[in-house]
Amino acid sequence: MVKWKIERPIKEYRLNRAKSEVKWDIIKRYALDFISGHMELDEAAESAGVSPRQMRRWVSKLLKEHAEMPWGDLRLLDNKGRNRLAQEIETAEGLELAKQQTLNAIASGKKSLESEALDRVISSKPRKHR
Repeated sequence: MVKWKIERPIKEYRLNRAKSEVKWDIIKRYALDFISGHMELDEAAESAGVSPRQMRRWVSKLLKEHAEMPWGDLRLLDNKGRNRLAQEIETAEGLELAKQQTLNAIASGKKSLESEALDRVISSKPRKHR
């Protein structure tokens, strides 16, 4: 607590929530790599640590939510179209460059998921109770 200059202990549920958000951001990163054509579905699923079926669900969700596009229409796009679509989704999801660098560091093992979650909890503003 002294090292991080924290006045009160961090509640476990805040760390768990932040960890879940980081995991979802990592999964979105791999889903976008598949959408852009930089990875195959199996490769993206393996990198995210999920089944190809689950990765397909998440890709479908992102496509439907941001482009109102079904899964099957993705194969109709050329590489330029897939890249543009991935960039639009990336922008809409708020995966700016700093966040991408953090996600890449976690994916490569240079930073732990727990330390990123702790950083997010510490840097977030405390909520005021009414």
